[in-house]
Amino acid sequence: MRKILQKTKKKQKIPLDVKINILVYVIINLGLFFLNWIDTSYYWFVWCATGWGIGLLMYLSIRFITRKKRSGSSTGFLIHLSVYIIMTLYFLYLDMFTGRDLSNPITWAFFPISAWGTLLFSHFLSMLFIQIREKPEEPRARKRYTLFNAFIAHLFIFLCANKYMLIVNLLTGFDTKWYLYPLGGTLLALAIHLIVTILELIPIKNLQLKILLYHLFIFIVVCAYIIFDDWLSTGGLYWYWPVGGWSLGILLHLIYYYVVQVVRRKKSN
Repeated sequence: MRKILQKTKKKQKIPLDVKINILVYVIINLGLFFLNWIDTSYYWFVWCATGWGIGLLMYLSIRFITRKKRSGSSTGFLIHLSVYIIMTLYFLYLDMFTGRDLSNPITWAFFPISAWGTLLFSHFLSMLFIQIREKPEEPRARKRYTLFNAFIAHLFIFLCANKYMLIVNLLTGFDTKWYLYPLGGTLLALAIHLIVTILELIPIKNLQLKILLYHLFIFIVVCAYIIFDDWLSTGGLYWYWPVGGWSLGILLHLIYYYVVQVVRRKKSN
C-alpha cells in the first residue's frame, strides 16, 4: 500500500491545492458568465474573471518558482519578475479597454509599467550584488554583510528611481523641474541610511555617545535637505527657522551628554 501511495505521489505532478484553485476559478467564473449572459446589458463578468485570473496566475507562478530549491535572493527576484509580467499584461489589457488614444504613443499604462520596471531592475542589480558576495559565518562579519547589502540595495533603488523620474520629467515637459523634489527626499533617506549603516558598523560601546552621534549626523543631513528644499521653493527665505530651532536641540543634547559623563566620572571615582 505504501509503495502504491509513493508511486501515485511521484506521478502527481500538479499539487492538489493548485487543482482546487483552478477548479474553483473555472466553476465560479462560469457561473458569473451565466448570470451575465442572462442580463446582457454590460459584460461585467470580464472584470471579475480578469481580476481573479491575475491573482490565480500570481499564485501559480509563485508555486512554480518555489518548487525548486534556489537561493533566497533568486527566488524573491523571480517572484517579483513573474508578478511584474502579469501586471504589465493587465495594465496593457486595461489600456486597450479604457479608450486608448492611438495618436499618443505614451498612455497612462506607460507610467506604472516603466516605474515598476525601474524598481525591478534595481532588484535585479541588488540580487546580482548579493550573489557575488559570499555570506560569512562569523556573527560580526554577517552583521556587516547584512547592513552593507541593505544599503547597496537602497542605493540601486535610489539611482534607478531618480533616473526614471528625470526621464518622466523630460517627457512631460521640463519647464518645471519637479524631479528635484523626489531627488532631494530620496537622497535624504539614502543619507540617513548611510549614517545608520556606518554608526552600526563602528563599535561604539557608549550608548549615549552613539545616540548623540545619530542625532548630530541626522541633523546635518536633514538641515542640508531643508536648505535645499527651501532654496527650490522660496529662494531661501525660511530655512533658518527649523535649522535654528533644531540647532538649539543639538546644543541641549550636547550639554546633557556632557553632564551625564561628568556625573558618571564622579560616581566611578
